[in-house]
Amino acid sequence: KPEGTENTYNINSPADLAGIANVLKNEAVQTSLSSVTLNLTTDIDMNDEAWTPIDTTIPVKINGNGHTIYNLNASGEGLTNAGLFGSAQTLTVTSLNFVGGKAEGTISAGMLAGNVVQATLTAVNVENVTVQAPSGSVNPLVGTGTVTQNNCNASNYTTSNP
Repeated sequence: KPEGTENTYNINSPADLAGIANVLKNEAVQTSLSSVTLNLTTDIDMNDEAWTPIDTTIPVKINGNGHTIYNLNASGEGLTNAGLFGSAQTLTVTSLNFVGGKAEGTISAGMLAGNVVQATLTAVNVENVTVQAPSGSVNPLVGTGTVTQNNCNASNYTTSNP
């Protein structure tokens, strides 16, 4: 489990991201917490290792603090919604960058999330990524859902519905 308080977690490494993914996927946690805040404390290189997207109903706030997640690889057989989050109810994300990597889902894909009900993004940037979904929605940031963006940018990316 990443270090932090009950509802706030500091993310210092790929292992911390994997730890919070396990926390957020836990059904008991999903019924007991009203929200979760993630604070990135450093840049994180995911090294193109296979990433299983986080699916959660808990509202999640991410404070990127200007840090970058490098080389996220949310792709693999059987992924429906692909990204750091596969499917999320509510995401609020500030000052986070994604550089390199890919998100490939069968229905929706985006580097931050494949599918959200509601997302509010401020200063979230994506660069040098590939996003694919053969039968659905693709976007460099969030594949599908209601998204409000402020000062967000995407550059040098490839999206496709092969």
